[in-house]
Amino acid sequence: MKNEVITFLERFDIEHATPDSQMAFMLNEMDDDETGEKFGKVYGQNEFFEHDQRTVINDLIKADRPKWIIALYDSATIVMKRRFQRKILINPTVTYNDLNNVSEFDREYTYGFFDARHEKDYELFQKVYPNTAWYGGTPILRLCDIEAVVAGILEDCR
Repeated sequence: MKNEVITFLERFDIEHATPDSQMAFMLNEMDDDETGEKFGKVYGQNEFFEHDQRTVINDLIKADRPKWIIALYDSATIVMKRRFQRKILINPTVTYNDLNNVSEFDREYTYGFFDARHEKDYELFQKVYPNTAWYGGTPILRLCDIEAVVAGILEDCR
C-alpha cells in the first residue's frame, strides 16, 4: 500500500512565532512525518514554504495520483474540497459550503477526526459524513495519535 497513499502535513503559519511555538511545531511535524512515512509519501513544510499551499497540494495529487490522501489541519481543509478522492482528514475547518453536493463515494470514503478544539467542525462534518470521530479529551490530535485507526481504514478499504 506504500505507493498508494500520500500525506500532507500542516503548514507552519503561526504569526509572531515564539521559539516555544516553533519547537512544538517541529516536534509534532517530526512525529507525524515518521507516522506518515509508514503509509507512503509525506509532504509538508519543505514543499509549502514560500509557495501557495493549495497549488502545491493539487499539483502533487495530480502527479502522484494516490489511492488515499491523509491530510492534517489546513492541508485537510484544502483536501476536503476534492471530490471522488479517498481521504482521511484530521481537523479540517468545515463550512456549510463544504457540505453541498457531496457524492455517495465521498460520504463512504471520507474519514474525519477531530480534537477538542475543533468540536464545531466535527458537528458540521458529521452531519454529512458518517465516518467521523471526535476525540473530545484530546487537546491536539496528531496523525501519530490515531496511527492504528488509519492503518485499519487503509487495510479494510484495499
